[in-house]
Amino acid sequence: MSELLTRNNINWLTVPVRLDRTKFRFTEVHFLDVGQGNMTVVIFPNDFVMVYDCNITTENAASVLTHLYHILPPNHRWINTFINSHRDADHITGIEILHACFPIYEIIDAGVAGNATDSAQYQKYMQIRRSVQCTEVQGHKLVGDDNFYVLIMGGCIDGEDDCNRQSLVVKINHYGSSVLLTGDTDSKVWRDFLVPRYGGVLQSHVLLASHHGSYSFFELNDYYYYKGHMDVIRPEMTVISVGKDNQHEHPDNEALLYYAQHSTGGRFGHRIFRTDFHKNIALELRGSGQWFMRTHEIPSGLLGAGTGR
Repeated sequence: MSELLTRNNINWLTVPVRLDRTKFRFTEVHFLDVGQGNMTVVIFPNDFVMVYDCNITTENAASVLTHLYHILPPNHRWINTFINSHRDADHITGIEILHACFPIYEIIDAGVAGNATDSAQYQKYMQIRRSVQCTEVQGHKLVGDDNFYVLIMGGCIDGEDDCNRQSLVVKINHYGSSVLLTGDTDSKVWRDFLVPRYGGVLQSHVLLASHHGSYSFFELNDYYYYKGHMDVIRPEMTVISVGKDNQHEHPDNEALLYYAQHSTGGRFGHRIFRTDFHKNIALELRGSGQWFMRTHEIPSGLLGAGTGR
């Protein structure tokens, strides 16, 4: 990370509350069960709340909002920063509901138009975006230091018109325990941009699979599957946010195979967890390579734990 700070011109995030590194608590990362979409809630040690994407629908609104009520700090009923990976419907749906119940102070996105700019949901997102502080990331932005940081990568790429490919990728590092959130990025942007630019900085203990487990994260063409990014990320665990029996048939079987082959496994040997099977999944980043993954859907609650790598 020190090399990255020296090599690139870093613009620091302006946040309402600075990340407090003096408290010896863990960072919580909640992968919410929102069907065929994505919504990840991050609660830092000082109760700073960050949400990555949103997919609140009429079918899941009650359960999602109830879960948010229980996991957010009791004295912190707002969202400090909402990061939109890209403006597709399954990553912005229901943001007006989220904003009404838990006010959003800041939005960060790539400044890239989505695929359905005339849709009602898109317009609702843009309306909220115009009403709060907004930052567009082109290249990357970083807050923190070598030990505790949030790094936002990707964004607008010259000559590129695919909004999935220009998704914002976020790495959260808590004193040596880390998670990587990948939006709907595909193999091409990883091969041509992310891996060459960031290299070993991308290594993370837990990976949120791209595009709900789609093969696009690996497939370059009909004859070649790219897996160089997985060799760099080297996750112990992969989490897939996906809807049960969805029309896209996500996750793709070949993608599942590659994720399993390139995830080294946690302390209990598991390599993949899915929101369609395990529902709401809570990750605790404890530092020094230690992490714990839990769910209320199984009696023991504990799904996996880090090896301290």
